[in-house]
Amino acid sequence: MKSRARIWAALVAALATGVPAAGSEQDANLLRASALARKGRCDEALALLAQSGAGSARAALLRGQCHVEGKRWAEAITALDEAQRLDAALPELQLSLLIARYQVGDLAGARQALDAMPASATQRAEYHLYRGLLLLESAQGAEAGTAFDRARELAPTELEPIAAYYSGVAWLSAKDRARANASFDRAIALAPGTEWAKQAEAARNGAPRGPRASWAWIRAGAEWDSNVVLRGEGVDLAPEIADESDGRAVWMAHGGAELFRAGDWSGGVSGTYYGSAHFDLTQFDEHHPTVSPWLDYRIDEATVLRLRYDAGYAWIHGDDFLFDQQLSPTLFHDWGKRGRSQFSARVSKLDFLFPGSVNDPLTPLNERAYRDRDGWGWGLTAQHAFPIGGGETEFSLGASYQGFAADGREYDYQGGELFAGLDTQLPFEVRFRAAAGVGFLPFSHTSSYEDPPGSGGLESDERSDVAYRARLELERELGAGFSLLGRYRYQNRASNVAVFDYDRHVVGLYVTYTIAP
Repeated sequence: MKSRARIWAALVAALATGVPAAGSEQDANLLRASALARKGRCDEALALLAQSGAGSARAALLRGQCHVEGKRWAEAITALDEAQRLDAALPELQLSLLIARYQVGDLAGARQALDAMPASATQRAEYHLYRGLLLLESAQGAEAGTAFDRARELAPTELEPIAAYYSGVAWLSAKDRARANASFDRAIALAPGTEWAKQAEAARNGAPRGPRASWAWIRAGAEWDSNVVLRGEGVDLAPEIADESDGRAVWMAHGGAELFRAGDWSGGVSGTYYGSAHFDLTQFDEHHPTVSPWLDYRIDEATVLRLRYDAGYAWIHGDDFLFDQQLSPTLFHDWGKRGRSQFSARVSKLDFLFPGSVNDPLTPLNERAYRDRDGWGWGLTAQHAFPIGGGETEFSLGASYQGFAADGREYDYQGGELFAGLDTQLPFEVRFRAAAGVGFLPFSHTSSYEDPPGSGGLESDERSDVAYRARLELERELGAGFSLLGRYRYQNRASNVAVFDYDRHVVGLYVTYTIAP
């Protein structure tokens, strides 16, 4: 954009004032490189700097500026950080850092660069443009709208229709529809037929921002499971099962797409397929596809109501096992820098398709009816995610109420769970995620299973379980759409009925390929 020329002009002036008349060969090469960069020949400028070995703060700044021009953001930050280490007072340095750090999603670093800019920077259009973008990220709509309007006033030809479009987005988030529509109209008039105009027209007509979403990824890996059969405390294994632990290959495919938009309404469908192949316990091999259509209603820029239906069908070792369905309305709200909340409800239906257990002559009840696991479930969940450290880390807390009414009496319960999560960026571009929860599940009836197993007696008290779960993940992007994921999962079901009292450890390594839309 033309405003970039002003950056180059200021940079050349700074270089000229800082180089002695009888400068060294490196000084001369630095001036020649800056002249090349000003003419838009950044590749030649970078080659000249590399050849001359220029290592001054001004040379680092010029390299960073050239990388910004070429949208090589990571390289730009490296060079600009070097320039800041050598001379933090260089003109244009903080503006270039602001641009590069914002583009890589380092919002905390971008805000730091913005705060470090001198008072004279308030006369720069780029200052107000990126200040507006940061304010918009913090859900400060009115302040962001004012910043974008100021950027447009300072550079009406260079920054339009970008500033006009984002001004509309900001005023819309501030619920000032009149100012938003005026800004969208300006973007449409200034750049008819462009993508900016199309997005402005969609937002002007009440449609959600951005293109229709679509996504897809596939994953494959291997796991070791310490308790494939969910063996309870003191329970003997079946004769055909040598050990409860086993390894397995696993794979998953997931994708979805938004199919329509109409005003504040939109909808689409997603699908997931999970499969596993055990090394020894092949009778537990699983195939489980699920399809999930959804319908969204955008209440305002920060609030969306979603209704989703999930239907899945599972086979175990080639035999029909489960038909599961769930209907779940969810309310999402974005509080900006205060985080994100979601509130959801669900109603589910489980139909197990394998034959029921036979009657035990030692047990004075009809086990087939008592242990029928088909039934209806329900639940309510509230969750809030808190951003920490400028958005690089997110901590979440939540609670749920849940219940199940089975056709038999064995599995009726009402209970709840408390859970927490953490998502943060570690060094070496590694993403760390953790989650944990504890559920309290008091069942409605005594169990029909012998306790302890083989005793011939039943648990006299109503069944009561405490369910613990934890998950740790490390993931690193490998490039070209690939990532490597390591995961550890732990389950512990502490029950007063031995057959349901078990723990489980699962360790896995997976490769994921994300298909660009």
